[in-house]
Amino acid sequence: MVTAEDEDDLTYRVNESLRRIDYWMENHCLELAPQKTEAVILKGPSGAVKYLGITIDVRGSYGCHIINVAKKAENRAAGLMRIMPNIRGPSSGKREILCGVVHSTILYGAPIWCEALRIRRYRTMLEGVQRRMLLRVGSAYRTTSPVALQVITGVIPIDLMVEERRYLYEMANGQELAIRKAAGGRVLNLWQRRWELNDEKGQWTKRLIPDLRPWVTYRHRRIDFYISQFLTGHGSFGTYTQRLGISENAFCVYCGEEDSPEHTVLYCHRWAPYRIAIYGELGFQLTAETLVAHMIEDKRQGNTIGNMIRTIMQDKEKERRAREN
Repeated sequence: MVTAEDEDDLTYRVNESLRRIDYWMENHCLELAPQKTEAVILKGPSGAVKYLGITIDVRGSYGCHIINVAKKAENRAAGLMRIMPNIRGPSSGKREILCGVVHSTILYGAPIWCEALRIRRYRTMLEGVQRRMLLRVGSAYRTTSPVALQVITGVIPIDLMVEERRYLYEMANGQELAIRKAAGGRVLNLWQRRWELNDEKGQWTKRLIPDLRPWVTYRHRRIDFYISQFLTGHGSFGTYTQRLGISENAFCVYCGEEDSPEHTVLYCHRWAPYRIAIYGELGFQLTAETLVAHMIEDKRQGNTIGNMIRTIMQDKEKERRAREN
């Protein structure tokens, strides 16, 4: 990329750049193929051109590319979201595959434009598109934070996906399996570090899932509308509805204690029969610190705990509607 204020200066700078490129290639026993080489001039009010699917602007910032790709990914996401209602619809596994369509749209050419994500505005654009898709992947409430959505769905933050693509590109295009595994482990470590430093959003989710790797790599992870309420704390809980101004207080209608996700699933006497049934089957009691660990310890065990949470949340919602009617 060569910039200049006038034609003579541009010509000089281009020739000097080509001389340096030619010298480097000659020293490495390589040769340019002129018939396969193009010069693209950017000028005028637009100041940008699309070349091989990448929008290049005169400043070399690739900001125009991110703006365009965010709009394109948003349109694709809107179409896919229509077939992913929070209740029923595709399984969480199929939702993740559909989410991959949007990610592939965003990530095209990522090693080229990755530096643009240093600018918060562009990073926020892509995070917004990913968040809207993850709301449907996790069948979650719209108030759920991006950090919690990424964790419960096991989907890497979009900026770390871009970083992974850049790393693989620099490591001989990342074709070797060992390199790809190393890149995946590196990104998980970066994500874990970010999760540990987060002290604002998703703190209940963080308490349930402090260590990302076992949860993210668990093949039988299944999320639905009711499980996501418990994992995020956004749903049919007094602590949530009071925060939004929907209810006047956060007290449980059954026992008067604070109606949090922890209280509902693990302590409320109204749902004690549900817990007693599975405690007898599993042979141990659950706490907020051990519940997720036990879910991913064994597929059958995970299904049992998941079914308990789902049944409690479903019945709680039915009884709430009955009281309101």
